Amino acid sequence: MNAFVKTLFATLLGAAPVALCGTGAAGVIPASDDLSGWDAPQESRGAGYQLYRDGYRLILGEHWGEARRKFAELMRRHPRSNYIDDARFWTAYSWKFSDRKKALEAYAQFMKDFPSSNYFDDAVAEYQRLGGEPGAVRPDNLAGIPEAAARIAQMEKRLAEIQRQFLAQMPRPPRIPAVPPGEEPRIRTKVEALRALMRSPEDTAAFAALRETTFDTTQHPSIRLAALDAARRFRVPGVTPFLLTVVEQNADVRFRMMALDGLRVSSATEGTAVLTAVRALALNQEEIPELRMAALQVLEQKDREEFPGMLVQIAKSDRHKPLQISALRYLGNQRQGGRQAVEVLRDVALDGKCDPDLREAALFGLQQLSGPEAHKILIETAKTDPQERIRLAAIYSLGSSSHEDSGPLIPLLEELAADRSQPRLVRQTALAQLGFWKGSLDARFLASLASGEPDEEIQEMVIHVLGLVVQEKANSFSVLTSLFGSIPPDRIRSRDVLLFSVASIGNDDAVGFLSTVAKENSNEALRQRAIFYLGNIGSDKARNALLDILRAP
Repeated sequence: MNAFVKTLFATLLGAAPVALCGTGAAGVIPASDDLSGWDAPQESRGAGYQLYRDGYRLILGEHWGEARRKFAELMRRHPRSNYIDDARFWTAYSWKFSDRKKALEAYAQFMKDFPSSNYFDDAVAEYQRLGGEPGAVRPDNLAGIPEAAARIAQMEKRLAEIQRQFLAQMPRPPRIPAVPPGEEPRIRTKVEALRALMRSPEDTAAFAALRETTFDTTQHPSIRLAALDAARRFRVPGVTPFLLTVVEQNADVRFRMMALDGLRVSSATEGTAVLTAVRALALNQEEIPELRMAALQVLEQKDREEFPGMLVQIAKSDRHKPLQISALRYLGNQRQGGRQAVEVLRDVALDGKCDPDLREAALFGLQQLSGPEAHKILIETAKTDPQERIRLAAIYSLGSSSHEDSGPLIPLLEELAADRSQPRLVRQTALAQLGFWKGSLDARFLASLASGEPDEEIQEMVIHVLGLVVQEKANSFSVLTSLFGSIPPDRIRSRDVLLFSVASIGNDDAVGFLSTVAKENSNEALRQRAIFYLGNIGSDKARNALLDILRAP
């Protein structure tokens, strides 16, 4: 599946009161308590999976530097991992937000090193968006940088908006400011001294000094924040009570957020008092959403017993929509939530009167839970919901959930992709998700769909998916090439996508087909594209085909 289906968006906060929309819905399917198969065992994912997953979560949270470090660790420890190209792609992606030059260099190197990666088209599109020229990368090392590839990536990128809208609801903590330029050197010197103390995390005297500085209101706020930042990282008795005191007594939200983050990563809670206080903060609707979200993050790590019930309470009755969305998201990640989690997510997802943002969050929660009932709810929503936005979210969730068997999903996605009464974006979403199951698809069905499709954008995408199928099933190559003649001659873009798919196969048959197009097709633009693709294949047979073209009168 296209990598950009998994990308990110910006912050959006809302505080309008939103109650859980109804207590039931028509057509509800009986639930199953067996959610144990919601995620495959990590050992079955291959070497480096845990590091890749951790790095990708940091990407979703826009922690670019931390993500790069995690991916670098993956590449260092598991140089033969199946996730190396994933790590390299997302490393390049992370640079585009801070250093365009490094991003261009990283994308260019990625394209040279991984011409067969599923991320290749995405890298091409991002490289070009950042101002990179195709000629800057040696074409003999690439599968090609065709115009068709960039168009395909742009079409599929629209699907990312579904996940982006969901992630946009997550409240973000305020950034902790560094010491502003121009501050007097005395303050900067003290800050550096405090940070130096952090390198002795088991020194009780150092911790005492940091704690005292944090509470010293005569000090500059930058000094106090630096002291708190250092103190929360210590591994000595008293750190947890100290952080809880900051959360409960400090009026500055920056201090409270930092202290909550310290509680989240601490190795112990040192008694039930901490959990009790953090639970109260998470449920206090008078507190700002950012703090409450930070409290939920603490409880996710520390409070396995009561956390699911708290999430249900917030999802049903909280007046802050961002907190409701966060609770629904967490419910989808809860192994212990069981039946109660499924019921809440089901009720929200199927309730047409509910806020669409909440319904999307519930659908993504069901995606994470997976399991037979979750799939049935997603299928029902994808087929029958009157809101296009909700159908899109359901289709996305179907293709992205962690089930092992395509089961009824492929026929449903094929039905939606072929239904010309559906909006274009619904059909494109279904096609993109079909690409995920390329090894199980019927090439003839896709060829038939493409040959009679009146919408050229849909036709391009069907051909693209067909190309993926043919790469999985070499004996289906003839299906792809025979389609070329059925595409109307004036649909140059669709024919170009087909040529790109053929070139991506890169075998002798592909060379022969491209050579025929380059020599005999009546359209000059297509002849030139076929020649370009022959050059990118770079095999002996492709070179000989180009030499034949040169020798022609």
